[in-house]
Amino acid sequence: MYLFGLVMMVFRDRLQEMQFASYPEEIREQMKEAMQPMYATQSWDVVSSVGSLILAVFLLVAGFHLVKYRRKGLKVSNVYSVLSILHKLFAVAVVVFIKMPMMEEVRESMENIHGGSSAAMAAAMGPFAMIMGVLMVVLMMVYPVLSYIMLNKKQVKDSLM
Repeated sequence: MYLFGLVMMVFRDRLQEMQFASYPEEIREQMKEAMQPMYATQSWDVVSSVGSLILAVFLLVAGFHLVKYRRKGLKVSNVYSVLSILHKLFAVAVVVFIKMPMMEEVRESMENIHGGSSAAMAAAMGPFAMIMGVLMVVLMMVYPVLSYIMLNKKQVKDSLM
């Protein structure tokens, strides 16, 4: 999935063209201009995707080490858990401090283009998107947190020694 997102970045310009192809020419240019802040934040998505790919490889290595090297696997798994939690906290910070202000800017620009016709829906979408983004990250933190807690219990540690 992360690879798909990275590949899609290559075709970003073409996708932007297709996104507004059905609009009249004068509205199309206004819409592209209004969406520029969103496009500017896509570099954060690339950073996050690369981090997620690295963590996926790290998780595989940690799993193999737990099976083959046991003691070393515990250390590698703990490093994975901590890095994964930090990565997810980074994702929350990006949503709250970068994406949300950008979404507000895009919403205001769209209101100006559409004459405020979608203001109520746009006003509701901002907080909803923020809540969903943070909730998804919190749910994604369950595995690394439980992994760290469970692998560091005395009985588990003793069985891996």
